[in-house]
Amino acid sequence: MIASFLVAAVLAGAPAPEAVSGPPPASDRAQRPVGSNPAGLDLRISLKLENTTVVDVLEKLADLLGVTPILEPGVGGRLSLDVRDLPISKALEMVEAAARIDITVSARLLKARTKDRANTAGTVSAPAKPESPPRELGEALRFWLDGAGTPPVTVQVPAYVGRFDLPGCAGPVTVGPIGAYGGRAVSVALSAAGSSGGPATARVLGEAAIDGTKLLLPGCDGRLVVEVGDPSPGATMIAPVRVPKGEALEVAMSLLEVTDESEETLAAPKIQFRADGGFSVKSGFTADASRSFAQVAEIHGVSLGQRGEAEEILLAIHAGVTRTPATADAAPALVARRAESFWLRKGRPLRWTVDSSWNGGRAALVLEVTFLGESVARRK
Repeated sequence: MIASFLVAAVLAGAPAPEAVSGPPPASDRAQRPVGSNPAGLDLRISLKLENTTVVDVLEKLADLLGVTPILEPGVGGRLSLDVRDLPISKALEMVEAAARIDITVSARLLKARTKDRANTAGTVSAPAKPESPPRELGEALRFWLDGAGTPPVTVQVPAYVGRFDLPGCAGPVTVGPIGAYGGRAVSVALSAAGSSGGPATARVLGEAAIDGTKLLLPGCDGRLVVEVGDPSPGATMIAPVRVPKGEALEVAMSLLEVTDESEETLAAPKIQFRADGGFSVKSGFTADASRSFAQVAEIHGVSLGQRGEAEEILLAIHAGVTRTPATADAAPALVARRAESFWLRKGRPLRWTVDSSWNGGRAALVLEVTFLGESVARRK
């Protein structure tokens, strides 16, 4: 177990995160090819994906199986998949053929490698992910209807969770910044509910939204485009109305490095934060005589809504891990960053893969998140 240190506090006046740990679950090392149908692969599914990255398809199928994906860095490309009432094993065989990859599935892992790479243990070399500083998002959101020629609506990126009305959306839109306390946001989360009254859906806007992207939220016009940046000169900015503070929320997390043999806990904070704010945690270790690299993990998040009397929360998270060699002549740094949103039911752990090709496809970075409910102590 790697000892970690916490160097940042929770946003909005919450107490410092409490480090917790526990033994990793037992591993199942038996690997089977797709065709051998281990438990779960006979589950029949219907799934239609168009022009989707192979990585996203594999991560989706791994999620349906309840296993962790570990993918070689060479696994890539895009494909379309139309599965109608077929076993997951058949869907994986279709992906194998279309993407020219080999897939094996165990009770806890889905592994994929390219067909043209050696399968000898220890011969896989990891193309390093270059470390590049994230682009700054700016302090405003601009919305407009694609092709309508109407002027954009400019909304302030608040330092809290707020709501605002947006032309083209049937109901209010919720917005929250994701990032370190006192610093600029690394992502911005938006959520809205459809006109039929179903649960809200969230989107996390990162660097891609700097150049504009379709909003794609329920209840909103499909032509709506959103862009993150600084406000235009002379633009009138809408300031979102802060959501009610309510009780403090509590979430437990475990950032895991998952391999064939084991799961190693890199950080395990327990966090309290306000419903009208967010949280930010940074942990890691430095290189010394016993370690050839330094590693820092950052987890930022915000809650965009609750339902069922706080039995569920809509949580948006941006997670990142940077591993830096101790010496300049060693391999380049490894960098993993990903953002996502999901509904969390109280007491039910949810596993989310931050990076399925960590350390050259030898491991995956997985964040396990559990919503513990409302804290007893009310925030002031």
